[in-house]
Amino acid sequence: MKTRHLKPILFATALAVAGFAAKPASADLALLDQFSPGIGQLVSIGFDPSLESVWIYGNFDADLRSYSNTGEFLTSIPRPGESANDVDIEFAPEALALGATPIPENTLLFIDGESDVAEIYAVDKESGAVLATLVTAFGASHVVGGAYHPDRDTFFLVQDHVPGVAEENLIGEIDPANGNVLNSFQITDLFDVNFGDIEVGANGNLFVVSSNEARVLELTPSGDFVQYLDLPVGVSGLSGIAFNESGGEAWVSNTSGTVFHLGGFLGDATLRNISTRLQVLTDDQVLIGGFIITGTDPKMVILRAIGPSLGAFGIADPLADPVLELRAGDGSLIKTSDNWTTDRIAIEATGLEPTDDLESAIVATLNPGSYTAIMSGKNGGTGVGLVEAYDLDPLAGSELANISTRGFVETADNVMIGGFILGGETGSATVLIRAIGPTLTDFGVAGALEDPTLELRDGQGTLVSSNDNWKDTQEAEIDATGLAPQGDLESALLETLNPGAYTAIVAGQSGGTGVGLVEVYRLP
Repeated sequence: MKTRHLKPILFATALAVAGFAAKPASADLALLDQFSPGIGQLVSIGFDPSLESVWIYGNFDADLRSYSNTGEFLTSIPRPGESANDVDIEFAPEALALGATPIPENTLLFIDGESDVAEIYAVDKESGAVLATLVTAFGASHVVGGAYHPDRDTFFLVQDHVPGVAEENLIGEIDPANGNVLNSFQITDLFDVNFGDIEVGANGNLFVVSSNEARVLELTPSGDFVQYLDLPVGVSGLSGIAFNESGGEAWVSNTSGTVFHLGGFLGDATLRNISTRLQVLTDDQVLIGGFIITGTDPKMVILRAIGPSLGAFGIADPLADPVLELRAGDGSLIKTSDNWTTDRIAIEATGLEPTDDLESAIVATLNPGSYTAIMSGKNGGTGVGLVEAYDLDPLAGSELANISTRGFVETADNVMIGGFILGGETGSATVLIRAIGPTLTDFGVAGALEDPTLELRDGQGTLVSSNDNWKDTQEAEIDATGLAPQGDLESALLETLNPGAYTAIVAGQSGGTGVGLVEVYRLP
């Protein structure tokens, strides 16, 4: 059996774990190019991959206009439907049916959400002739964007904040056969849509822009938060977004009349965020998180120790006053935090400050290597705590590769609950998740969990896979990674996962309790 010398690490978090939603992390986009068509305010944009051309629509304009990707005007066609500013331009990513009408791949789709419910037109991009029309059951005017999801054979539409309408900032999933609403969810707590748009990425996630926001919001199709992507300096007031054929770049329009070409969407799925919620006790039963930074560049991170805020989410007995330590791989102390407000300026600058002054946070720029975050209660206090780490620089030439958390596993609400996010615009990631117990005794840990069980769930809480003893199901595959658990009663899962939010739950077989270790390794 080959040996891989990897240590587990605690990774950045933006995941709602057991009812508590941490603040989300963000990544940065890059400005590649821009041009101004000179027609005034732009309210929609689309990208035709067959011709590599950019299509735009101006506020209440009579025409849809096409430009080369260098900004040269190509052609225009009449706008279908009413004069409007709540509209969107799309191109069918594959052959589909709009109502009963077959629509070829790369057909121009025009979404008109100006009045009452939204309508979707299939349009001949040469002549402007309307090929088919679908009247949906979604919207109360103000439907500002739409996109077809090829994996689900549905449309996603977004309605902005309509004055006096409760369903503001609403996303609806639409059946293209009849226009019925299959599912809907609000994003008011995450994003404020004015002029804006929604697009489907190459990873199947939804990307939302707004003229009121300086970032792009990424969600799963069921509405679970994935991440924010910060816009480059000088790019603001977005009214539309359209991905290029690879999905790694996007064309966006803004309300000032400029078209921007952005990069930074493309990337393999990487660990982005993690949190672990657990009963924090004393001595060997405090909450201990380990993480490794791999690569060549330093990485800026923020670590948080949350306690009092958990009470507002129905968590009984939250840790009243958490203390946080950051230590290097050799055990040397790098920084401590009791109350985060002692470093208020640096922490508030991240936008990830805790909501309670007694909670702790540390901002640090760390070289590649291994680190440990230790969460305990002040003056020996105990209670349920949440330890989190956020990657503040996901575009650096380094990444958080592996994660772990050690603590005392109890029963019911006090099992070990670890959440992690795989981010990235395309691709998937192979991860190994381990639940370790008996082996800890070999390292001098008293009261180790005798027989850990492991569950992996997605962002909706749906069970992805589970394991009691690792040799029972994937023995050969896990052994081949070089990371097989040493104890036969320990648990492990080897999974290839798409970007999104996941939860790993460690408990004791038949209600057993003890010190356990949960680990997530991102494999090459």
